[in-house]
Amino acid sequence: MLSKLVFLNRCYWPDTEATGQLLTDLCEHLGRCGHEVHVVCGQPNSPRANTPFLPHGVEVRNGVSIHRLTHARFPKRVPAGRLLNLVSFTHAAQRYLKQTRLQADVFVSETDPFLLPAVVAKHARRFNAHFVAYLQDIYPDVAEAIGKAKPGLVTNQIRSRLRNAYQSAAKVIVLGSCMRDRLASPPWSLDADKIEIIPNWADCGAIRPIPHTDNPLRQQWNLNDKFVVMHSGNMGLTQRLDFLIDATNDPAWPENAVLLLVGDGAAKQQLQHQSAHPPPNPPTDKVSRFGASHGCDPSSNHHPPSGRVERSEGRAEPQNQQPEKLKANSDQLIAKNKTTPRVQFLPYQPREQLAESLSAADLHVISMHENITGCLCPSKLYGILAAGRPVLAIAPDQTDLARTVHEQKIGWVCEPGNAKRIAESVAKAATSQIAPIGQTARRLAETNYDQSVAVAAFEKQITNLNN
Repeated sequence: MLSKLVFLNRCYWPDTEATGQLLTDLCEHLGRCGHEVHVVCGQPNSPRANTPFLPHGVEVRNGVSIHRLTHARFPKRVPAGRLLNLVSFTHAAQRYLKQTRLQADVFVSETDPFLLPAVVAKHARRFNAHFVAYLQDIYPDVAEAIGKAKPGLVTNQIRSRLRNAYQSAAKVIVLGSCMRDRLASPPWSLDADKIEIIPNWADCGAIRPIPHTDNPLRQQWNLNDKFVVMHSGNMGLTQRLDFLIDATNDPAWPENAVLLLVGDGAAKQQLQHQSAHPPPNPPTDKVSRFGASHGCDPSSNHHPPSGRVERSEGRAEPQNQQPEKLKANSDQLIAKNKTTPRVQFLPYQPREQLAESLSAADLHVISMHENITGCLCPSKLYGILAAGRPVLAIAPDQTDLARTVHEQKIGWVCEPGNAKRIAESVAKAATSQIAPIGQTARRLAETNYDQSVAVAAFEKQITNLNN
């Protein structure tokens, strides 16, 4: 049965942030299937270069009606400004829904901003429509886990509002079993029967493995004789990439290995400063430059890297620069790093070069904060898998990420917070036969995590609601 669907999320085309790209893929697929699809979204943070769009009002693109709102846009690097942006869009969406009396068979809210589901749930009840909560992350749990919000009255009130919204939902869609388990347990205590798991995805047609000998970026970035360890995507506080940089100074780090950090984020400047000023004795336990890890014991649950194969990543990256400018910036940054070749920083690469960028690595790193289990599932995994590269998962064993890498044999896993163990894992990967691991990763992407698989699963959930 065909439906009228309204999605709400701050991020959508032409924004190149991951959630915007994923939502664009999903909505355009549903439009092609014959559904009437509307998206209420905000101003793009990182719009695709030379891509005209209507900054305010309604436009139709690829069968989707885009309702773009105006709201505050303070610099994201300023915490107070970032919060004001989120509050501003939430109020703008609430106002728009009330003024337009927008109706639908199904309203779907993502979690950008984190209070948006509470607004959409109330509007859906008003018009007796189905409400679906589509969670890319779980707030306020994320903020509490990384120390950005103190547990107490404010976070409890936020959680209570969101819990009421999720309880009223026809379905709550999450990305993995660890997120489902968190929501089914106190203090959330949601009905497990209404929680569905639909992982994020990669476009296996657009992202494909490219041999190093055929990859122009390997030569452009002066990497032909290097074992390239790459982290591609957001450099935020949920990844603890400070330990990864510390690992490059450990004696176990291979001499020919280069750490390539591709992207941007709130932690980038701090990471650049760290790489330029390595300590005489880099920290190897769970207390590092970004502060204590909330009471975690560095001796707890550490184990040698598993040798078992694991899986890979991601989404396309923001690109508000011309490809020519990006190339120039890349060349300049690499030239600056000639004196410290073990760590190099590059900007986000154009989406059309995502296959080349991801394939330039020998090993991809996906790192998670040790306290963030069940709060989110890194979407970068699926692009890595599509590119046919092995993964080093720096993540707790309880996460979907670690379990997938272990069970599917697509890489190595080590607990977060120990630079020496990370260096030892990289050394093990550098001496392993990684080509078969990459082939396994690619097969897994094609079978389980291709875009076509995930969007079909989402449409099935929508269709079932209206039958």
